[in-house]
Amino acid sequence: MSCVIVHLDSASQSYILPKIHANRVFVHLPNEFWSNATELQVETALSEIFTSSASDIRVLLPSSSNEFGVGAPDATMYLGTKESDIERINESRRKLHMSELTFRDVSDLLSTGSPRSSEKEEKTNGKLKTYGNVCLGGTFDRLHAGHKILLTKACLVATERIVVGVTDYSNSPKLGSKTLSGFMQSVHIRSELVRHFMSSIAPHLTIETSPITDPFGPSIVDKNLQAIVVSKETSRGGDAVRKKRLELGLCDIDVVEIGLVGTDTT
Repeated sequence: MSCVIVHLDSASQSYILPKIHANRVFVHLPNEFWSNATELQVETALSEIFTSSASDIRVLLPSSSNEFGVGAPDATMYLGTKESDIERINESRRKLHMSELTFRDVSDLLSTGSPRSSEKEEKTNGKLKTYGNVCLGGTFDRLHAGHKILLTKACLVATERIVVGVTDYSNSPKLGSKTLSGFMQSVHIRSELVRHFMSSIAPHLTIETSPITDPFGPSIVDKNLQAIVVSKETSRGGDAVRKKRLELGLCDIDVVEIGLVGTDTT
């Protein structure tokens, strides 16, 4: 199997992901999770899923305008416990001339192993606030779990458009040096991989990438931006963007910080 979609009733079932032998695995969580989870529960679930396996893991995101199954364009199989789901999924994919999926029951995988019990029942965090136009920036060299959490969070809080600044150290004296930058993928390759990742999990969004050669990039030029997504490591950059926008007479934007610690997102 090269690319599959797997349905999990909750992120605690991510222990089965290492047992799935596929180059790329798209995780589908129930609509009830997205409707009821707090911001902390969402971030905890993403961290647990993305760090569970060495495969290319991605999480399909909900959209009011798209049926489930429209993401994951290169998937060929749906792994779940209800075969009745597959016709509904394939009906949506046929409308967009996408390949249909075959079904495989994974009840046997779910019945073995020990489910993780790290899902938090934290109720104090509010729901995710959403914005029409969102931006973020980073190096995004060889996408890893930290990158995927950051990019997925941006897709969750955006409803229309995301602008991603991808650092170009080859033409950026203002950015300074980056350790082993000579071994990085080119900015064009990194930009394409970012676009492909985000479009595959949230096809309803417009994804734009821009090489950046200074600490700000399009975040201080685009007047339509409403929020910037940052990690704890880059939160100061978000504050600097707000200050610079106000100096330039642009509207202020919200800083959306990922609260989880311990996963590098740079």
